Amino acid sequence: MKAFFTKISAILMAMVVLLSTMSFAINKHYCMDMLVDVSVVLPASTCGMDMYATDLDQDLQITNSACCQDEHIAIKGQDEVKPSTQWSPEDLKMVVASFAVSYQMLFTEETPRVFVFPDYSPPLITKDLPVIYETYLI
Repeated sequence: MKAFFTKISAILMAMVVLLSTMSFAINKHYCMDMLVDVSVVLPASTCGMDMYATDLDQDLQITNSACCQDEHIAIKGQDEVKPSTQWSPEDLKMVVASFAVSYQMLFTEETPRVFVFPDYSPPLITKDLPVIYETYLI
């Protein structure tokens, strides 16, 4: 279960870094003050009215304000990701030494310590005390 949570947290942290450094743009196209199209990657498609307006302007020599507007919103991500802290040589020596010791401890068998007291003899049990005091381990 712990490995599962570790993997999930690693994936979430990677997604946070990816999304914080990514930048994108939102393009909107308005026709007569009404939103016609929204696009995230490509330029927003037009409604076709601007094509008619340019044809009329060329033929009739009329200069009116265009009914269509394009809006471009750029969301910039983080440009530089802060690198990890620099390690001093003393810190590296400590990390390598602790890794070597812990790696060596993986392959050594621990012998259980048995304490023998040759001069001490345990007392004789004269009465069964757990039965007398009615204390039972369940």
